[in-house]
Amino acid sequence: MARILVTRPKIEAMGTLQALLALGHQPVLQPMMTIETLTFPIPDATKTLIITSKNGARSGLANLPDVGMKIFAVGQATADIVNEMGFENLVTATGSVKSLMPILFAYGQENDAEFVHLSGEDISYDIVGALHEKGHPAVRTVTYAARKADAMDDDVQDALKRSLLDGVIFYSARSATIFEELIADYNGNHWLTSLDAYVISNRVAKAMMGPWGSVQTAPNLSESALIDLIK
Repeated sequence: MARILVTRPKIEAMGTLQALLALGHQPVLQPMMTIETLTFPIPDATKTLIITSKNGARSGLANLPDVGMKIFAVGQATADIVNEMGFENLVTATGSVKSLMPILFAYGQENDAEFVHLSGEDISYDIVGALHEKGHPAVRTVTYAARKADAMDDDVQDALKRSLLDGVIFYSARSATIFEELIADYNGNHWLTSLDAYVISNRVAKAMMGPWGSVQTAPNLSESALIDLIK
């Protein structure tokens, strides 16, 4: 059994906690970000939507009146949320955001589409800019913000100080950076030497600067592959 700190936002962390419990591990929840839905202009039914995250789906689709709108999504987990919200006119791309671009270019050319990217405040790839370069009309509509944590719970700080945790699991580079910044605020960089970090991608691993016991990277962008790293 391993005692693992889960750093995902609370709504996304529930499935992770259950998966770890099912394997006999002891998860501890300490989100590094809180998701806040923002007010934004609702795209009309003529637009083609692009959604690249589960939070983009939850926040962006909640008030749309037309469930028949064409949607392009990145990743099966995002697509599952889109379907759960009643939208079925969906094309899903596996892999990274960039893998979606040829599909968008072809669809835009064939259908004279106008795209709306429903995103968070921070993006890893400028989809709208790439579409503009190919002559496709597109706008980015920010639907949510990820507010970073400014402290850790007292019991989590105590567990870190006393080396009572075995590892920390990260799904984003930003979460990893926020965690390391908080550790530095507590003058606790030495706490990391007894911890293993389990990360979803090489991008997350490259963002990590602390003296971790080890940094282990999932072989693909799936939660099951990430959790399989934890012995």
